[in-house]
Amino acid sequence: MKLVKYENYQVVPTDELFYVKTFRMMYNKDRSVTKEKFMETMSFIYHFADPRSSYADIFEDEQRMQAIIKEEGMNPDFKITKEIEEAIEIYKKYTTTTSQKLLDSMRKSIAKIGEFLETVDLTKIDEKTGRAVYNVAQIVQATDKIPQLAKRLIETEKIVNAEINEGGRIRGGDEQAHAFEKGF
Repeated sequence: MKLVKYENYQVVPTDELFYVKTFRMMYNKDRSVTKEKFMETMSFIYHFADPRSSYADIFEDEQRMQAIIKEEGMNPDFKITKEIEEAIEIYKKYTTTTSQKLLDSMRKSIAKIGEFLETVDLTKIDEKTGRAVYNVAQIVQATDKIPQLAKRLIETEKIVNAEINEGGRIRGGDEQAHAFEKGF
């Protein structure tokens, strides 16, 4: 599902966005000519929920929200309302695939490996054996695996992005229907 498109030198909502009641209501609620509040909300939903977003690596919702508000120059008083929450869930439903779930798991695992490498204490001694808990060889071995993990992560991201861009698959393996294809 695409939220907006670039048309005639303007960013405008897509036709498929209006087929979803929640998004249509949000659009109609913004009575301004420029629909600035609506567009800000769509921007937030994309950055918050889309796996292709540059904020997808921030796993904590509150941290991701604050980063988006700050970096995208949004109103600092922006809050996730019940309506926005519902829109986020709908958007996630249309962009989340099995491959995406695996990619998320992969990102979280790699983040944990990164945390381990940043916080490992090479001076820590095991009380029972009197030996170092971690030795340099273990750390070197772990760092040798990082390029392979990074390559696999990039390949997986490309696969997921292609899957989302071409319409992807929805739960159950069916091809995703276009608007009105399977009825209303």
